[in-house]
Amino acid sequence: MTNCEPARQHLLSRHTQMDLRIAHLRRYGDGVVRQVNALLNEVPEALKPTAK
Repeated sequence: MTNCEPARQHLLSRHTQMDLRIAHLRRYGDGVVRQVNALLNEVPEALKPTAK
């Protein structure tokens, strides 16, 4: 029987790294969305496309 524990641990650590990266990207994305919304709020109403 082969010992698959090291490989399992490796996969788990890779998975954790991916989760951390996704969480970081999500936080970064939220910051970008806030910046864009703030910029849009500064745009004069006349320049905004009218929603019909």
